[in-house]
Amino acid sequence: MQTLIENVNIINPDDEFKDNQNILIEGKYIKEISSSKINTRENVKIIDGDGKYVLPGFIDCHTHILAKGFHKEENMANPLAIHFYNAVPHGKQTINAGVTTIRDCGSADFGVKLAQQRGLFTAPKLEICVTPLVMTGGHFDLMLPSGFDMEIIYPGFPKGRCDGPAEVLKKTREVKRA
Repeated sequence: MQTLIENVNIINPDDEFKDNQNILIEGKYIKEISSSKINTRENVKIIDGDGKYVLPGFIDCHTHILAKGFHKEENMANPLAIHFYNAVPHGKQTINAGVTTIRDCGSADFGVKLAQQRGLFTAPKLEICVTPLVMTGGHFDLMLPSGFDMEIIYPGFPKGRCDGPAEVLKKTREVKRA
């Protein structure tokens, strides 16, 4: 499937601004950009880009693709699997917003990244930290005053809590292994 965007303005941070350009897309790849007419197949989809702009994909450097907010009561009541299903609408919404890469800052593991790479759900390219490293009592230490620990736990997923240089080094190795 070919798509031709005609008379569009291109903003590229590595190059100068270009106006009234034509962009030929085949499948999910840009095949040609030109200020001249581009030869296409007969069944090409044409989009009028007059007055519109094309930008490179954006990178969102702080996301939690599995989270639907951080509501303690909801997190305690929901089964673990629901968190993974949250990634499906979040991934699609993020792509539709023009974001092509995200850095997940906690909860998505290699399995989520692998599912996206295998096309099991639509999402931007994932860079994952698995779990943030936190000091006891710090941000993202999810131990409640009652003693209930809200941190998501499942096989192979390390807890992020660590104190002092030796524990941080060890925890870094555990997260890298995950």
